[in-house]
Amino acid sequence: GDRSDQVIPTAALDECFLAEPRAAAELLPVVLGVDVGGGSDLTVVRERRGMRAGRRWALRSNDPEVAARLVVDAVKASGASSVNIDANGVGWALCGLVRVGLRAAGLEHVTVHAVMVGEASSQPKVYANLKAEIWWVVGREASQKREWDLSQTAEQAKVREELLMPRYLQDAKGRILIEPKDDIRARTGGESPDDADALLLSFFVPRDAQSAYWEALSKGRMR
Repeated sequence: GDRSDQVIPTAALDECFLAEPRAAAELLPVVLGVDVGGGSDLTVVRERRGMRAGRRWALRSNDPEVAARLVVDAVKASGASSVNIDANGVGWALCGLVRVGLRAAGLEHVTVHAVMVGEASSQPKVYANLKAEIWWVVGREASQKREWDLSQTAEQAKVREELLMPRYLQDAKGRILIEPKDDIRARTGGESPDDADALLLSFFVPRDAQSAYWEALSKGRMR
């Protein structure tokens, strides 16, 4: 059975891997999420087409220009209209390089969002930071309501394992906090939920972009 501190319930998540026909309107917009690796971690790019998760691009490199080329190539391949990049730490530089690369490729209409997952959430009394809100609202609640479709996602076994990996705790103020990656690595012998983080980022909607969508998702009004 599930641990009491598991973020995403296994049974709910498994339902999201069952294929369902989707209307064309449910398969837009096309958005990429980027989890930026440093050191031994992969940089992972994950695609979503509307509510359906899709392809994956990944590489291991300490060179942000190499990572930026990967992201630009993924935009070209997917036709994405926006990219959400985890901009904490090394990701901040990557955002600028991706914008430059997109302009050079004639894709300046593609929006690049620098997502500061370590900063405050939209509900700062509930979630300790934005990362906790994304894992809770997209990971846990969208799974429970079957509001994301993982039936076509690349490397399903890996995605499933990583989405089930993190535990949650509450800070001194009683706010939800997701187990840090360093703690997950220590507990799992070096595993890191890079694919899961990239996938969740692809489903995140920045407040400035479509806050009504994000509010609808967080309140369970997507359908």
